[in-house]
Amino acid sequence: MIQENNPNILPDFPISIFPQWLQKFCNEMAENEQVPLDMVAMITLSCFSSALMKKAHIQINQSWKQDLNLYTLILAPSGSNKSGVVSKLRKPITDFEDAYNKANLVPLKSSQLKWDADDGKIKEIIKKLARTETTNQEAIKLKAQSSLIQQDHPAQRPTELRLLCEDATVEKISNLMHHNNGKISIIEPEGMGFFQKLQGQYSSGPSFDIILKSDEDASFRVDRMNSNREDFKIDNPRMTICIACQPTILTNLKSELHESGLFARFLISNNSHLFKPRVLRNDIVSNLYQDTYHRSMQCLLELKECITLTLSDEAFHSFNKLIFEPIQIEIYKGNLTYDHGKSFGGKLAGKLARIIAIVHILDTLGDFATNRMIPQEAVERCAPLLDYFISHKTAFHANSNETKEDRLCSDLMIKIVDYAKGQTRLDGSKFYQDKVRRRFKNVKEYKNQLINMQNRGLIFVHHYDNKKYEIEINTEWKEMI
Repeated sequence: MIQENNPNILPDFPISIFPQWLQKFCNEMAENEQVPLDMVAMITLSCFSSALMKKAHIQINQSWKQDLNLYTLILAPSGSNKSGVVSKLRKPITDFEDAYNKANLVPLKSSQLKWDADDGKIKEIIKKLARTETTNQEAIKLKAQSSLIQQDHPAQRPTELRLLCEDATVEKISNLMHHNNGKISIIEPEGMGFFQKLQGQYSSGPSFDIILKSDEDASFRVDRMNSNREDFKIDNPRMTICIACQPTILTNLKSELHESGLFARFLISNNSHLFKPRVLRNDIVSNLYQDTYHRSMQCLLELKECITLTLSDEAFHSFNKLIFEPIQIEIYKGNLTYDHGKSFGGKLAGKLARIIAIVHILDTLGDFATNRMIPQEAVERCAPLLDYFISHKTAFHANSNETKEDRLCSDLMIKIVDYAKGQTRLDGSKFYQDKVRRRFKNVKEYKNQLINMQNRGLIFVHHYDNKKYEIEINTEWKEMI
């Protein structure tokens, strides 16, 4: 499918998969925000996935069902207006969340007060039952009181509706899912905070089990060591994740995240090569299809019934011929040679089936609740996504093949040159204290890195005694990186 890993020949996002109104909306958004169409299309797709999560699924055959949540990564350089685009495209979701909570504020507070009062009564009854002086007759009466209270006492304390979360630990994410029908969405720019927390920023090690299980048919149980915090189980957890971030954020992650197979679950769109310098303009026009986008999102967010979509016989045949079989050939031939490439290939058909279902729903807005049979035309329209996602995934891994050691040498060399301010020599100890002390565990690790850089010919280290040493920069260091 892919002839070479040249980012300049990566396929464009096949915007024609969307209905006409959404194509025009995405084109106008990309034009006004001066960003690639691919970025807008991928974030838009993720937002609709968020709205439909656990409200619709596609039954590919009798034993293969897919929910409509997606994990997507949009790679873009710094200063590429990621935040602005993400904020505007997820606005209908945040508006719906805010409006719902505002409208239900008084009933929510009333329910919380009643829940707290009933919970206090139940706890008091439990204390009385634990007392040794409580008679059997009193115990029977207390248990009857407890049963009466629990008949109208939800297991969970009522909380506000949450559809999106940001800057949350993995533990908090699972707690939000527990209180929101087992689902949550993370749609954000940058991604550094999200991945840092997965790596164990506030824990002893990486923690991403809930992320893995939210993309497969599995339950998730949380058992607390602290008795004051509730244990809980989430059946069929679902999460939509859309991160627009710089490529370096992914390449600098700990090996545990790469080795876990986490990224085999993500669809990647590599936009880095598409960006051009932005220009100051005063001719930005209002997006004529913005209201249609907001109304469509509102319609899906208000959906109560869980919809099951199926493929027509012709659509099933096309799905097998255009998507499923070509993926199996790619896997069999060993073309997906990067880390977890086979795992990515094995999951890709299901991911594309989810997008086909989302596209069909967008095609039939207002009628999809009764129009549940996906036609052949929808499958054929989405088939180019197969080449798109394999090409972009392959190119990303090809561009990320440099080792962590190479990246560390390159980053440290740039810091050294910047610190030297045009000089060819600098105090190595002072540089460590001023610039990179927090990056290394100790001075020994730092000095070992300097030795590595000297062996590569990037620098020369001149020792005067055990503590004093100077770093001399090789003036040809740029050719060696």
